[in-house]
Parts: sequence; structure tokens; C-alpha cells
Amino acid sequence: MNKLLSILIAVLLSGACIGQEKTNQVDEQGRKQGKWQKFDVSGTKIYNGEFKDDYEIGDFIFYYPTGKPKAVLSYSDKGTIAKSKVFYEDGALLSEGAYKKKKKDGIWIYYTESGSRISQESYKEGVKDGEWIVFDNDIIVEKTIWKNDMREGVWHKKFEYGYLYGTYKNNLLSGIYEEFYHSKKMKVKGAYENGMKIGEWRFFDPEGRLIKTEKWKNDFLISSSILLNMPGEEYFQRVDSIAYFYLSSKNLVVVTLKGEKITCSNPIDNFVENVEISSFMVVNWEKKFYARYSCIKNVEKDPSGKKLTVTLEPKTDFILYADEEAAKGLKSYFFNDPEEESPRRR
Repeated sequence: MNKLLSILIAVLLSGACIGQEKTNQVDEQGRKQGKWQKFDVSGTKIYNGEFKDDYEIGDFIFYYPTGKPKAVLSYSDKGTIAKSKVFYEDGALLSEGAYKKKKKDGIWIYYTESGSRISQESYKEGVKDGEWIVFDNDIIVEKTIWKNDMREGVWHKKFEYGYLYGTYKNNLLSGIYEEFYHSKKMKVKGAYENGMKIGEWRFFDPEGRLIKTEKWKNDFLISSSILLNMPGEEYFQRVDSIAYFYLSSKNLVVVTLKGEKITCSNPIDNFVENVEISSFMVVNWEKKFYARYSCIKNVEKDPSGKKLTVTLEPKTDFILYADEEAAKGLKSYFFNDPEEESPRRR
């Protein structure tokens, strides 16, 4: 009886072992075969899938540390082709595309968690090739053409204020560059050569009037001139000849390096936008007084010790005080330390 019981237990145990599928097996040639799983050091599953003769077959599922699916790769053609779907942790689709020989191939699309497209990319066995598109709420806002991993051809991009067209050659901007307002009127027109600005660049206001010109050579700005609106005439002033400018009543006053004072009706904000503002410093925010750095000769406290007076060259015909906000920048730039009493004369 005991012998019979022992035989029965042995048979049952043998059946259990046969029913239990083994994982992470290799054959005599060292090739992966059958079901495979991988875990990190903490025991969290990274992926599971199936191999045949060392190549992937069917679906491989990758997981977030929470155990939720992160990606599914569906293999075919002896593991050379894999369709990919990547997911946000909440299950929404993040991207979809395909691999060929482990490299991105064909069209790849990326999505927001709400399902709107973010971008569309095109590859040829890992190399950027074809049309690349950027979306904003499923609306196309940018298109670029890639050929053999280099931008080549027309580049189109939309902005909040309008849109632009440019052309790439050998991955560098070359040829005519144009920006437009939403009204389709020209905003900027110029040219590139081998990625560098060249020749004359022209800037227009929304009504189509020329308001600024620039001359470039090999990406170096040679000169620029800005339109000054004066009664009965349109006068262009070279920007590098402007010493300072400020608001006086409703007019804009521009003073040149030679001391010439020009009163015009340009809106101050537009004027600031069109000069090389990095060459200027705000001396008084209330007056919207901007002075070229090289024209600020001295900064010192007045007799009361409460205000900073600013001396410019050419000189102003009034005492120029820096208001509280502008004084912070002046102290930082003209004093060795913002708290020091002795300014650095220039």
C-alpha cells in the first residue's frame, strides 16, 4: 500500500513539473528560447515576452514600476520589425511607430495625454528622412523636410502673430527668408547663405510700411537704420548713432551722438523693439528713458542722498534722476557693489 502511494505521489509531482512552464531558457547554442521575463534589483518586472532562436516573436510588454504597461512592442519577420506603442502611466497613448532592425523606421506620432497630436516624425532605418510636423491641438504649426538626417527644402512655421517661410540646404538656412503677419502682409524679408544672414534685411509694420533696414555680412550686423515719424516726412536714423531716447509728453525724443535732438511720433514700445536694445540701459522707467551704455558717464547720489543723478554725454538739458527701479540696475552696473558709496566713473 505504501509503495502504491509513493508511485501515485511521484506521478502527480511529475505532472505538476510538466505543467509548469519554464522561463529565461537558452538552448545548447546559447540562443534564447520560449518565455522570458526581466526584473530589476527590487523584484519589479521590467518586461516579459517570447523568443525563438534568439529573436523576439509576438508581443513584448514593458512596465512602469507600478506594474502598469509602459510599452508594447509587437515583433515580426524574425524580430527585425517591431510595431511600437508607448503609453502614459494612466493608459493613454503617448507614441506609436515602428522599428526596423532596432532603429526607428517610417512614421512616428506623439500625443498629449488628452489624445491630441504633438508631433509627427519620419525615419528611414534610424535616419531622419521625410516630413516632420509639429502640432498645437492637432493644428499644424511647423513643417520641416529632412533628407538623410539633414534639413533640406522649405521650412514653414506659424507663430502667434503670423508665420514664416525659409529654405534649408545641407542642414543650413540658405536663400530667401520671409515672415508675415496674420493679415498676410510682409513683416520681415531677408536672406541666408550657409546659415548666415547676408545682404539687406527689411522690416515692415502691419500696414506694410518699411520701418527698419539692416545690412548683414556673414552673419555680422554691419548697420541698421530705423524710421523716425516726423510731420511731413519719413526719416531713417542709423541706430548706432543714437545716444539716448525718452518720452516727452506724447512724443518720442531721440538724441544722437552728435547732440542732435529729434522729436518724432514713434510709439515707444515699437521703437524699443526695433533698436538693438541690448546696447541701451533704462535710466528712468517712468520717463521710459533709455541711454546707450557708452553714453552714461557718471552716476552719483544727489546732496539729499536719496536720489541718483545720471550724467550723459551728450549732456541732457535737464537734471536726469534715476527712479527707484532703474537705480537698482545702475548701482549694479556702475558701483563695485550695490551698497558701495563710490561709483565707477566711465
